[in-house]
Amino acid sequence: MKGNDRGHPAATQKLHRVAVQLGAMASAVTIAVYGIWTIATGDPIHMTNGVGPAVLGAVCLVMLRTRNYHGEVILFLAAVSTIFSFKFYGAESTSAPAAIGVVVIVSISALFVPERWKWHHVWFGGLVLLATGFFWEGFTQDAVWIGISGSLSAMVAMVLFIRMRDVAVTSDRRYRILVEEVPLPLLEEDWSLVRRWMEERRAAGVTDIEAYLDAHPEELSQLVQWIRIQAVNPAIQDLIGPIATFDDEGNNASLVPFVRNEVIALWNGADPKADDYRLGRTDGSELWARLEAVDIEPGLIDGVDRVVVATDVTELKQVQSELAEQVRSKDEFIAAVSHELRTPLTSVLGFAELINDERDRLPPVVQEMAERLLGEANDMAHIIEDLLVAARAEIGAITIDLEQLNLAAVGHKTIGDLGESFVVYRDEEPLVLADRVRIGQIIRNLASNALRYGGDRRTIHIGADGLYGVVEVRDNGRPIPPEDRERIFEPYARAQDRPGMAASVGLGLSVSRQLARLMGGDVVYSREGNESVFRLKLLLAEQAIAHEETLARI
Repeated sequence: MKGNDRGHPAATQKLHRVAVQLGAMASAVTIAVYGIWTIATGDPIHMTNGVGPAVLGAVCLVMLRTRNYHGEVILFLAAVSTIFSFKFYGAESTSAPAAIGVVVIVSISALFVPERWKWHHVWFGGLVLLATGFFWEGFTQDAVWIGISGSLSAMVAMVLFIRMRDVAVTSDRRYRILVEEVPLPLLEEDWSLVRRWMEERRAAGVTDIEAYLDAHPEELSQLVQWIRIQAVNPAIQDLIGPIATFDDEGNNASLVPFVRNEVIALWNGADPKADDYRLGRTDGSELWARLEAVDIEPGLIDGVDRVVVATDVTELKQVQSELAEQVRSKDEFIAAVSHELRTPLTSVLGFAELINDERDRLPPVVQEMAERLLGEANDMAHIIEDLLVAARAEIGAITIDLEQLNLAAVGHKTIGDLGESFVVYRDEEPLVLADRVRIGQIIRNLASNALRYGGDRRTIHIGADGLYGVVEVRDNGRPIPPEDRERIFEPYARAQDRPGMAASVGLGLSVSRQLARLMGGDVVYSREGNESVFRLKLLLAEQAIAHEETLARI
């Protein structure tokens, strides 16, 4: 907000406007009173008292028309009008009120005088009031008393008003410098209508504001238009272009997500949270901006209860998009390579199994080599399968073939194929709706994890727990630190390595959780007593079918 052409400080602009508006109203009321008085008494002399107010009113109307407000001019004319009106039409009983009125007007005028003229105004005002007494009474004792008392009173009052004005102007200048010169884009906003709307909705019994906004999107669009932008700094204009970006003609549609999040936060009493939003400029271009709102104490800044800070993150978003594309390309490459490796590896695995089937006819050394070849080929197949799942998960290309399965039977067969020492407890034989191959992959990964990192006592429990079929892989190895219990499910993450054993790729647990969640279940870790427990949960078939039927009806 800049000063006008006459150089008035921004802090007093509104004061000048109000003074002109009040001057126009006072002039109109005064002229009306004199007119009624003239009609009531039949004496036209009373109407001549309205000449001064009429001139004052005309000047006020010109200023209002041109929007060039000068409160000091209006007050000067008001003082002159009062002085001449008393001189020619006043009575002895009105001398004290007239003198007090002139003193008050001249004193208040100090608020409106430009900075460079303020002390000149004090002396000039004092001299005017000193001369006013002689103008009214001539060189008499009463004139001396009126002139000196009025002059001294006005000068003291003017000094006080000037000091008050200087404090306000200094504070405003400091605020304006901070707002206008700071490189961060800022908007000062009035959310009072939005807050009133929220109070009305609470009174109407609304409890879930998110559901309400989802059901009434037209009200959210209205809320965007109700936010009044009181001021902006140059940095925000450089960022988003002309402020018309925020008008109510459709250009503000990109602000709907921001306003929605802020309304929800205000409703729930949460602190404002910075987030990234795609905004549209008036020229049709777009940018990404990180918007963060700051609540202002009511009444601290006139008409402003919220400041929004914007940061241009367009370049950051472009970099993130490029990185995401690179990651996607990497995942597609891994998926393609893994898929290509499966064909020759299948042949190697098949020949290894054929050789192993004839191991009794082979020399002991070759038997050992055949057994080792089969084991390594199986391990390689499992690693490639995990790589393929991880890559496809990132690009959303995993396929799941759901069928009703006996979880205990699938689990027992998978553990048997591992050929390792696990004690298996089949408490129940739950039927689940899942993918047979994927269940085997999950159980195999959990068992391999126990073999690699667990203790010497390993058990598997298969049963049901409420709505889920459950497979628990337990071991008495070292516990996973609390801070790592979620991190181990991230791709390529490992919480600990076992001495003497090669480090794993770090995909088994991540892939297992991804596959379980795609089938409506989960994989979680817990420490129970001296055992680490990896628990696979899958919806029981009857529960999964009932859930799908419910969704179909909806």
